[in-house]
Amino acid sequence: MAPGPGSRYRSEFGSIARAGRVVEVIRPVAITLKESIQDGPCRVSLTMRWRIDPGLAGCTVRLRAHYDLNQPAMLRARHWEQRMRHNFLNQFAFLAVHLERMQTCQKT
Repeated sequence: MAPGPGSRYRSEFGSIARAGRVVEVIRPVAITLKESIQDGPCRVSLTMRWRIDPGLAGCTVRLRAHYDLNQPAMLRARHWEQRMRHNFLNQFAFLAVHLERMQTCQKT
């Protein structure tokens, strides 16, 4: 079951705390998330809008992301850009694996 609008989530990994909420869910698959990432004095506000559209030979996954850095994070902007890029690549890889599994299950 997909999370509904207003649902909140929180995770911690080492010194980094990530908290967010689901802003919007559109069926079949579109979701907007707003997150706040805290790491010491650095804070990143992140908005992600995911959309998965079915196609003839599979599907198209789109991500529109926007993030704002506070002043301490601006001093390490390159670091945060690399972390965001790495995080998005991991999320796309996760989606690819699970979407392929779904397609395999639907064929059988």
